[in-house]
Amino acid sequence: MKDGADGFALLETVVAAALLALLFAIYLPSVLRAPGQAQFQADMTQAMSVLRTARAAAQTSQRDVMVAFDPARHALVSSGARAATIHPRTSVELRATGSA
Repeated sequence: MKDGADGFALLETVVAAALLALLFAIYLPSVLRAPGQAQFQADMTQAMSVLRTARAAAQTSQRDVMVAFDPARHALVSSGARAATIHPRTSVELRATGSA
């Protein structure tokens, strides 16, 4: 047999496995977090759509349009019959600041 046999030494294999494990440990949290972020983004897009529609209806009719959060349905509901259901795991916090 030759002195420098073809193939990988045990040390090279262990180093390669350690590098793969490190890359996997860095990459895994972002992969697990992605579906939650996508759901949150979809919920906020729906909520903004309801608010924009309500604003347009109020401007067109020159009347107040009410938008409220219905905790029983976990939905943002407009008096204009449009609603946006928000995923139950998405927390909702409503704050009023300033003056009208």
